[in-house]
Amino acid sequence: MLDKDVTVRAITVKIEGSCKSIVNTRMLTDFAPELRDTRGDHKETHEVLYQTQKVFPPRNIEQSSQSKVFTLPAGEHNYEFSFVIPLYSECASRGSGGWGPLAVTHKQTKLPPSFQAVDDMACVEYFLKVTVDRASSFRINQRAWKPVFFRPIDDTPTNPRPGLVNKGYYSRIPIALEPENDKEKKKGFRSILPRSVKTGEPSRAYLECRTPAGAILVPSERLPFQIFLHFTTPSRFNQLTVEEFTVSLFELTQLRADHKTQNFSFETKLTNSKKLNTPLTITMASASPSGSEDMLQFEVGNELLKFIRIPGHIPPTFDSCNIKRSYAIKISLGVRSSDLFSLTNVSVRFDITINSGFTLPSFEPPPPFEEELPAYEK
Repeated sequence: MLDKDVTVRAITVKIEGSCKSIVNTRMLTDFAPELRDTRGDHKETHEVLYQTQKVFPPRNIEQSSQSKVFTLPAGEHNYEFSFVIPLYSECASRGSGGWGPLAVTHKQTKLPPSFQAVDDMACVEYFLKVTVDRASSFRINQRAWKPVFFRPIDDTPTNPRPGLVNKGYYSRIPIALEPENDKEKKKGFRSILPRSVKTGEPSRAYLECRTPAGAILVPSERLPFQIFLHFTTPSRFNQLTVEEFTVSLFELTQLRADHKTQNFSFETKLTNSKKLNTPLTITMASASPSGSEDMLQFEVGNELLKFIRIPGHIPPTFDSCNIKRSYAIKISLGVRSSDLFSLTNVSVRFDITINSGFTLPSFEPPPPFEEELPAYEK
């Protein structure tokens, strides 16, 4: 909005993206980065996106006019503009970045998302900037800017193929069980106890978490996990219950600057439930060749997982020239059996990939032309 006539040379719009990292060699603890000694800071900045567009004067007027100066009358002026955001960072092709005494390296990576972590030591920012180039050298150019929130388009499918959960990747760890020896004192009849309790031999057990291929998750969507407990136990086996259930998300940030590297890890509990007393259901059972033991599989019910979500503000996984963000999930269970073992805590941790959830629209080809051409007789 102009209060009076203004003489300008041009009006340009720019979209810029920068990826800034700080590695501190004097930091005493990773838990308070805001209290670091800034004298040990090593900084590095990469310009991952830079595009410009001249919105005034229009191209036809600029080509036909001999003057390089144009007058905008008082009033409101609107100009349309658009940018095509690339899939990949532009710093490798432009050779930008590297504020510091040492040379930096660039690599071809996807355009990173808007991001800020570890106080101000890791930051990816995008801006729209408008510049009014005044005609007079004694006039200050007018500038305005506005931050832009950016999330990249996923290049991997987030929905697994049918049946992939049972055939996909899984993490399995053994469980060390402690026999419930107090039962012998309470009952007083050694003959009715399970064989593993009488002999003191612990049952063999495993915690298993099955995930889709690649363990790809999307914020605010349901976790596509299946959790199982496997036991090789005596044939006399009573109810198995889950007493405690915890799911934690680990945010792993790696910073690089001036050929120095620094790693940070933060844990966010997605759920932390205690005193559940949730019974588990046997989903598979098979007898051993001797017939003295059964191999049992228990599935942790979906009711424990159905309300757990990755928070919507979590940025997707990315790896730029100087900042890398990755994730891991840790699932912890506290299980108890009334006749085999006391409360036992076990956990499994595995790497995951978080996607933005934005995909390119699918374009279906038009149906083939099936109408027959007319035939003509000679």
